[in-house]
Amino acid sequence: MPASVVSSADSFLVHVSDFAVQCVDVSLYPPPYSLRGSTCCCCTSFSSGHSHVLRWPLRRRFVGTNSMQLVLECYGGVVASESDASGDTRGSRGNELIGMCVVQMSHLMEANSSDCTVLLQLRDGPSIKGEVSFRVELQRFFTFTLRVTDIALVPPSALSQFALPLRVELLFGCAEDRDSCACCGIPVSVTAGLIGVSNCPVPSLLQWRGTLESAATSLRGSLCDALGSVLGSFPLLLPEACVAELKAGAAGCSFSFRLPLEMVGGLPQLSCAGNVTLLTDCLAPPTGGPLSSMPSIGGHVYGQGNSHPLETETCLPSGLRLMGSALQQHRETLMQVREGLARIRERKKDVEWQLEELHRQEVAIGVPGELDSVSEQEAEAELRACIELQQRLVGELAAVQERRLAATRERSSRAEERGKQVEEMLGESSSVRCVLQGARRIQEELQRRLEVEMQREMSLEIMARQQQELSSRARSVLKAFREVERQQCQVTGGVQPIQ
Repeated sequence: MPASVVSSADSFLVHVSDFAVQCVDVSLYPPPYSLRGSTCCCCTSFSSGHSHVLRWPLRRRFVGTNSMQLVLECYGGVVASESDASGDTRGSRGNELIGMCVVQMSHLMEANSSDCTVLLQLRDGPSIKGEVSFRVELQRFFTFTLRVTDIALVPPSALSQFALPLRVELLFGCAEDRDSCACCGIPVSVTAGLIGVSNCPVPSLLQWRGTLESAATSLRGSLCDALGSVLGSFPLLLPEACVAELKAGAAGCSFSFRLPLEMVGGLPQLSCAGNVTLLTDCLAPPTGGPLSSMPSIGGHVYGQGNSHPLETETCLPSGLRLMGSALQQHRETLMQVREGLARIRERKKDVEWQLEELHRQEVAIGVPGELDSVSEQEAEAELRACIELQQRLVGELAAVQERRLAATRERSSRAEERGKQVEEMLGESSSVRCVLQGARRIQEELQRRLEVEMQREMSLEIMARQQQELSSRARSVLKAFREVERQQCQVTGGVQPIQ
């Protein structure tokens, strides 16, 4: 059963790399710098680490849908010219937010098709603090179905040295970098039985979800004995003609292969030959290609008024973080259900193989009767139990998928509400900043007026002291003058001076 998280028509494997920031005022925001990003897919987040230049050789990949948003935040130091209470002047403090931006999946798709660099504005409220650029590459997800019409081991003469029966197991496992979310693909396998030297049809289908680039190089096969021990392996690479047909929009392709096995332990050399048909679920050509980017896009770009570092796990609020953890638990449950189904299928095939082996032994010894009734009843009871368990697990898997789809829809609605809340917070932070600036200016004006009043009081005190000194001097002069007049009057005839 294919691992279907989102439909192949709406999901892409997104590669982002070569991040750079320009037009930042380094006098206000000195090094070190760091870049943080987050998406809505499984609460995926990443951090670039500290750097003394505004450029990071960072490469990350994640699965994105048409409703995905990529949030980027740039942090740096802040110059502080004022002194603290102890009189020490600090050169820089903290790891402050320079600006942030949000880019939608539609803009990334446009960048991928235009083959140019993504250029976005870093905003802090209404202010533009700089620009961030990066490159993006999108690869469309398909649901692949691999049908093996026949398979055989050659040369037949070498099979006599092995204990029959032998099995060929085909496996898909993506070997790309591991720093992606869990929904980038789950390894799946199918086993085909081989008896003797004759070709036998393979009723099982190998189905998986992945990109065309990973499907071209991630198929491999292994030869196993009846106990499950691996005797040899071989890579099953898609022919270039088949890959070209699928890129051109073909629904499928067929090819034959004959590949030598890498045997273990000095076993005789064998080759595996067969015919394969590969089908996809989408007729549109994939959106892969060379590393692509886009010009300056004036889409949804938001700022952050209050500068604070976010957690490395996610930049979402607590409600969405809880939703993400619930989705992760559902995903783990889905993985366990798939593993249980795979074990049940293997057990069912082992029981069927044991029944066939008992029938072959009966025919070989020439006994026309029936098998031992107790063993046959036990095998049939075990087979029925496996079938019932498989049906129950299939029902549980369907219920888990329905709950996960509902959770995905609710998460999208929460993301839209969060975008609206961010816009409201930005407007409120701008108003608060204007009020604080006005209050600071009023406080400075009051301080200046207080200093002027203190200077006036000091001047008045000085003038009062001077006035007292002048009054005392005037009284002494007046007293001396009256004394002189009195003496003059006594000399001239005793006439008293007029008071």
